[in-house]
Amino acid sequence: MVRALVVVVIACGACGRIGFVPPPGPDGGGPDTAVAPITVTIFGDADAPDQGMPVADAIVLFESSDGTVTELRSDAQGTAVVVATEPMVVSVARLEEAGVPATWSLRTFVDVPAGTTLTLGAPAPISPTEMFTLSVPAYSGAVTYGATAAIDCGIDAQGGALMVIAAYSSACTGKTVDVYARATDGSSLLVAWQRVPVALSPGVTATAGAWQPPAMRTLTYAGFAVGDQVQSQFLLDDADGLVALDYNTTSDQITAPGPLTISRPTIGVTPSFVLAIVVTMPRFLIAGVTFPLPANTLDASTLPPPIDSVTASPATRETSWSVDLAHPASPEVMVTGTTLVQPDATLIEWLAYAPAPRERVAFPKLPATLAAIDPVAATAWTAGVGLGVARTDADYAAIIASLDGELPGLVLAAAHPGASITVLALETAITRARRSRSARLSAPR
Repeated sequence: MVRALVVVVIACGACGRIGFVPPPGPDGGGPDTAVAPITVTIFGDADAPDQGMPVADAIVLFESSDGTVTELRSDAQGTAVVVATEPMVVSVARLEEAGVPATWSLRTFVDVPAGTTLTLGAPAPISPTEMFTLSVPAYSGAVTYGATAAIDCGIDAQGGALMVIAAYSSACTGKTVDVYARATDGSSLLVAWQRVPVALSPGVTATAGAWQPPAMRTLTYAGFAVGDQVQSQFLLDDADGLVALDYNTTSDQITAPGPLTISRPTIGVTPSFVLAIVVTMPRFLIAGVTFPLPANTLDASTLPPPIDSVTASPATRETSWSVDLAHPASPEVMVTGTTLVQPDATLIEWLAYAPAPRERVAFPKLPATLAAIDPVAATAWTAGVGLGVARTDADYAAIIASLDGELPGLVLAAAHPGASITVLALETAITRARRSRSARLSAPR
């Protein structure tokens, strides 16, 4: 089952916690005071030299509601554990680059319930090291031939010959996967396709069968403003992961009031969802929509509300904004990202995760050992971004358990003062990416 994950991104200046809000107990009558561990496991971030590797000796802070901070260091497996009887603020600090100036990363999770397991950082990247060959018959009008499969094995190949050479991860040796062969014309539009089960083995040659015509699929954009641009891609969530069903998608301009319906050829299997990029200045939207859609329509009126009037106050170490807290698409999690610069040019890249909806967050309490990154002395607070994450089938603890690996690069890279940014993605994309050791969710091609 595909489940929607809605991410609302805003501009902000500085972010963190506003206090503890104990969750209701099992009977709904009061806080759950059960004793249970909070476990934190840390891996290297995406694109870092240690991506996917356990991070030892990271500073892990567990703050109780009375302000007491327990400071631990992650072990050789990148793990730190504390026994909790209440929600705690959990922060992880890493010295990313030593020297002058130094660079620190700081992650803060507000009100983490006892019994929660947090995984920080990105999975190890896929390393396609083995090769196989797919032999395909010629198709009239085709200029190039290629093959793709779900991200789990990292298969993707494109070429002009009838012998398609594809690389895959050695971890998939012995696995039979559905490889989707494609034939495209001079404009890179899909003209034919076929599904070929391939038993992966180094050097194996698989032979494709008869080509099938593509399916013409339509999608209607409703409620968008004139001038908005929309680019979409149909994706399949099959047994092996995510597969792109169409290629060379183009931006569709909203040129007149009212709905716009687009149509394009795709691989002839029922898509699981649509990934759409919408640019509506000054907002930027990426939308993932589960199927079946009502009349295959992406309706702008169903998107989460914008977040306005973002204000950062370095003096109080707090950021606030305004948002419709009663909106039906209100999120369960707020994520905020900020860059701080200390007097000695030390750089602090900080992400905070907190229960939502809310309209303010503040920097966490730090012990004396982390005085070097205390924001009181910061000479600059760079406007960052905040995300609201909504999932109808999961609570705060379930969402934050593995959210960190996919978001840091997005949050810190998307900083743009004055912009209101909305991102809608799919939970299935994130879980598939983690299982396949790939942290990337590509934009439409």
